[in-house]
Amino acid sequence: KILKDREPKAVEGPKKTIFLKGNKTSEKVNSAMKSLFLVKRDNSVFLNERWELRPMETENKLEYICNKKDCGLFVFGLNSKKRPDSLYMGRVYNEKILDVAEF
Repeated sequence: KILKDREPKAVEGPKKTIFLKGNKTSEKVNSAMKSLFLVKRDNSVFLNERWELRPMETENKLEYICNKKDCGLFVFGLNSKKRPDSLYMGRVYNEKILDVAEF
């Protein structure tokens, strides 16, 4: 039954989006993520835990989280000294990250 649900369809449904926070996030990043979450509320998952991830460097854990929650899109917020107020958006297909954009 699970495999049948994941088979290709003639008309695909909307993709789910997962929202993740890094170990440090600023108020700007939090408000931007909440605004995006409110836009896609029906097809999204917001995880409030802090994640020690770097989307451009370590992809395995991010791919695992997206596949576990069955999400095709992700938004990751992070604030660091090197990259202040960073927001990453990306697509996942076939359990692999296709592309990531940094804002």
